[in-house]
Amino acid sequence: MRMMTCTWMRALLVLAVPLAAAAQVPGENAGAEAPDASNTEVGDSLVADETAPAADARTDSLLDSFSFDITYYLYSDYVFRGMNFSEYATERGEALNHQMTTTLGVDCAQLFGGEEGKWGTFAFDTFWEWYEDQRDLDPASPNALQEVDWTFSYSYEVAPIATTATAGLSLYTFPSTNGATTEEWFVSLEHNDAWMWKWLFPENEDGVFNPSILYAQDIDEAAGGAWIEFGLSHDFVLFEDLTLTPLITFAFDRRYIGRTLGDPELEDVGLAYTQYGLEVGYDVSSGLKIPEEYGGITLQGFIYFNNTRDRYNINDSNVENIVFGGMSLGWSF
Repeated sequence: MRMMTCTWMRALLVLAVPLAAAAQVPGENAGAEAPDASNTEVGDSLVADETAPAADARTDSLLDSFSFDITYYLYSDYVFRGMNFSEYATERGEALNHQMTTTLGVDCAQLFGGEEGKWGTFAFDTFWEWYEDQRDLDPASPNALQEVDWTFSYSYEVAPIATTATAGLSLYTFPSTNGATTEEWFVSLEHNDAWMWKWLFPENEDGVFNPSILYAQDIDEAAGGAWIEFGLSHDFVLFEDLTLTPLITFAFDRRYIGRTLGDPELEDVGLAYTQYGLEVGYDVSSGLKIPEEYGGITLQGFIYFNNTRDRYNINDSNVENIVFGGMSLGWSF
């Protein structure tokens, strides 16, 4: 009702301007017919022309505040924090492990018409994981769906120190083990270290080693066990749409593995393993000239080697030196 009143008022003002001008010149319009009341449609159309672009811009800003990503992964093994959850004694070959992730992000400032990134981003993530040989791994499993996770997080870029901070809560569910669950909270920092190398690469704005750190603490199954990771990586652009990324991750265990597997002998504090990885990514959308309105499509291949401390290779714990890898196909818009 308030908007309708404003529209009519603006329409009356539009009509009042020529009427006032006519009144200032007596006799010029003598004998002319009174303005047709139906001409108020002209005023309405003028108002509509003025308000439509603003409304369209607001709608575009609202839609731009949301992002969505979905990625399918195919792995040779499901290795999570050093523990191989797709390995069993009678395995004759590598049965494939299927995973899918989704991410719904909301830019808080853009949502209310503000500047992108000013207030950070909320995200809701899901993780789905199937193992082809789940029934052989555990005959009691009701299905091949090993794990489903839900994560809520908030990220904020601290521009003065070129660091993105993230805090969140993850809820883990394990349908193949009669619905067992656990939860953990985590914080992470990702740093763009380009500033450190300006003396060598004065025009470069991308990180060189891109250091990152993760601290996660379980509050259920692992009974307070914690996991810490420190990583380094660098993107090498081989061709316009092809990128090669070597990386290294130092993983530290604070009684997390032992408590997760229920084995006191594996409870430890210190370096659990060092992971060396190589990832190759191809921007399918750019390479195939797919219009931006259809989103971005990426294809990636990867291989990793976990160099695990010997003390974990006991009691058939499936925490061992291992090479694993796979591929992924992602779509984002």
